[in-house]
Amino acid sequence: QVDLLPLIPEKDQELRVIAVWGASGDPRKMSIVRRAYDDLKRNNNFGCYAWIRVTHPISPSEFLHRIMFQFYMNSHEEAGNRGEATTVGAQVLNMMGMMEEDDLVDQFNQHVSQNSYLIVLNDLSTIEDWDWIKTYFPNNKKRSRIIVSTEQTEVASLCAGPHKMVVELKQSSANQTIYAFCEKDTTKPGDSSKTVATNSSTPPEGNGLNLTETTMDVDSLKESHLIGRQGQVSDIIKLICHEQSKDQPEVNSENRESQDQLEVISLCGKSGLGKTTLVKYIYQHQELDGMFEKRACVTIKHPFNYRELIRSLATQLFDDNKEDLVKDETTKREDPQWWVSQLENKKYLIVLDDLSSTREWDDIKKYFPETKKASRIIVTTGGEEIAKHCSKDKNIFRLRSLENGDVHNLFVKKEKDVKLGSWGRPFFISKKMRMLRVLDLEGTSGLNDHDLEHIGKLLQLKYLSLRGCLDICHLPHSLGNLRQLETLDIKHTAVIRLPKAIIHLSKLQYLRVGGHGAFGGTPYEEFVEGLPRLLGSKLCLLPLCSVACCCVACCKPQAARSGLWETGGDPNMRDVCTAWCCTVFPFVARRLDPRGVLVPGGVNMLTVLHTLGTVNISRRHRGKAVLRDIAQLTRLRKLGVAGVSAEGNSKELCWALAALGSLESLSVLSAGEKGLEGCLESEALVCSPPMNLKSLKLDGNLVRLPGWISELRNLVKLSLRRSRLLLVDNEREEKTTAMGILARLPNLTILRLQQESFQGEDLSFTFRNREEFPNLKVLQLILVSGLKSVKFEEGAMPKLELLQFCSWPSRTGANFFSGLDSLPGLKRFLLDDDTTYSKEFIEGLRKQLSDNPKKPTLKRYVQLSR
Repeated sequence: QVDLLPLIPEKDQELRVIAVWGASGDPRKMSIVRRAYDDLKRNNNFGCYAWIRVTHPISPSEFLHRIMFQFYMNSHEEAGNRGEATTVGAQVLNMMGMMEEDDLVDQFNQHVSQNSYLIVLNDLSTIEDWDWIKTYFPNNKKRSRIIVSTEQTEVASLCAGPHKMVVELKQSSANQTIYAFCEKDTTKPGDSSKTVATNSSTPPEGNGLNLTETTMDVDSLKESHLIGRQGQVSDIIKLICHEQSKDQPEVNSENRESQDQLEVISLCGKSGLGKTTLVKYIYQHQELDGMFEKRACVTIKHPFNYRELIRSLATQLFDDNKEDLVKDETTKREDPQWWVSQLENKKYLIVLDDLSSTREWDDIKKYFPETKKASRIIVTTGGEEIAKHCSKDKNIFRLRSLENGDVHNLFVKKEKDVKLGSWGRPFFISKKMRMLRVLDLEGTSGLNDHDLEHIGKLLQLKYLSLRGCLDICHLPHSLGNLRQLETLDIKHTAVIRLPKAIIHLSKLQYLRVGGHGAFGGTPYEEFVEGLPRLLGSKLCLLPLCSVACCCVACCKPQAARSGLWETGGDPNMRDVCTAWCCTVFPFVARRLDPRGVLVPGGVNMLTVLHTLGTVNISRRHRGKAVLRDIAQLTRLRKLGVAGVSAEGNSKELCWALAALGSLESLSVLSAGEKGLEGCLESEALVCSPPMNLKSLKLDGNLVRLPGWISELRNLVKLSLRRSRLLLVDNEREEKTTAMGILARLPNLTILRLQQESFQGEDLSFTFRNREEFPNLKVLQLILVSGLKSVKFEEGAMPKLELLQFCSWPSRTGANFFSGLDSLPGLKRFLLDDDTTYSKEFIEGLRKQLSDNPKKPTLKRYVQLSR
């Protein structure tokens, strides 16, 4: 069995901290810690024991009570009352209830000062919590130990201190890893410096796991954080230590005198440059050990609360006044004069991470006196103006992006490539990438399916984007190992089915899929529209596809895919087979709409999901079950679905939409002649429409707008495509027609009318009362089929600022637009860059715009497709 005991020194008198870090949901992490805790407790190695689950935010009083309860329980058990655990618990609670808070604090101080103690802190989530907790446990030089269990790499690393090693525990069957951070040279005598414990090749009986344990220096894991930053680390430390940086001018006597006083050093740079990691590394650097009498490092939380910040700083700076802190004398600690008295003539180092405004600095700086000793405050911020407000120009460090050489060094592959015959070679993940959090490969050409084979090794990945990678047709099942993943973006790839393992990503918040990757996003019905009837049937297409795949793949793999969609990669035979089996054959056999992706059952387990789309919910692909799962995602803010049909799944869709009370954005796509007609008029939606909806996109034949849309008072953006709405509807009252409903949406700001959105030749916007289009600012008319004229009457659309237009030049004439001069708020008219528009049409536009009192401009733009 994997054991932490070799990492817990028996004879070292100093307080030691061992931090165990592993992915969320891995039960082995807790079992390893629990086994070590129970073994040490059973052997009676320590005087006091406590296992505490750290809650957030921490309550000092509750934290103290929980520890003391366990201290008292353990002392009663040792006295011989093990068989009466329930009675002992009641006695302890009764005794603690009779104690005053001051007495409890005194008892706690007595326990941790006079006895060796073993404390387990489970689920520690932030370094601020650790900085607060560690002040409670002094180094009493009695072999005391603290074990920290966390899911955050930085927390584990910082808890263990600057001089540490990392122990890796690997479960090869599931490709998940647990690390233990501990002091160097703390293993038991006789253990290998390279390997603490190595299991035999045979799995332990009963658990079926093959676990190995190896050690490595922590510098190899932290190396990637500091690549390209070593010089800046050195310069900042020199400035803190009063030394002269090689990039700074000579320091005169006046400057030396100022350096012996309080100095504020600012690190500024855009988000993602690693300011927090850099400053915390510097804070723990060995060169600064013993230089300062008082030290504190705090990340500023937002929204900003200076009282909470001051309390966090006080906890770290004044640990010798721990009793006062436990008593929570907030009034004293919030008084700047008290701070002056405490820090006067003290040399202190304070790190304030993530300062976001000058106001925050103005609220904080009054607590730090101008001492005559060389105190330092280090501030990190994203804005240079904030840095200038806090520091002198010579004390501002502007972090730059990594140079090309540093980026190459970060991702260099040390392993040797292994040939696998005609199937090509796998893509190796460098060890330096194991801590990678963000991997953005959007638009990368040449990225193939086999390159993602080992993506599951990046266990700390939080953001993965493959958007626009047209050669990606399949996601590996190892994707399910990325338990920290929060964003997965595979939009506009050739992936049409998600792996079952996706449901294990419990932290996933944004899942963006679908789009126009495979076959240009063309539904099967439209794809075979121009083919002869016999050739267009799947019974004919499938054999043809099979023959084509086998013949071309064996001769020229590149050609096997380039005929289906654009590709810039260099696929091997394995990639070709994956593409045809995972994309082409399912597309033909199931007559898919590739704008939506098939999702597995159990998607309702992704309980924190905010964005999901676009999902294929067609009847033949268990769409009803998927909709039932989606209805349980109550946190969903953005949803996109494709494959809707009146006879297949429209009722289930309406029930799901009615259940999603937090939904703010909805996209509904349907192909074919029937499209969305009658799909969105269920009683469920009529009775309970998604009132929080701000964005709505409808793509498919509608004919009439559902009446419940008129109740969407918060709707800001509406897009209609191929909806074929009736401009004139004699069967309805005017206010319930499509144009009547749109005109009365009070907050509608953006209206997009695209291909075949209306049936009719003349589009007229009238002004009958102030309730029609009261807040519309952007109107887009893109390739609206059959349109011959657009008219704006006096007073219509009073706030319209931008009008965008694209059409077929042959269908436009000099009088196509009328009333542009009467739009009181118009600022710009965007026209696509087609050069075949008639001179009369262009001149007519220019004249109307010049007659408008606002003098709006005419600009051309590039229309990507028609």
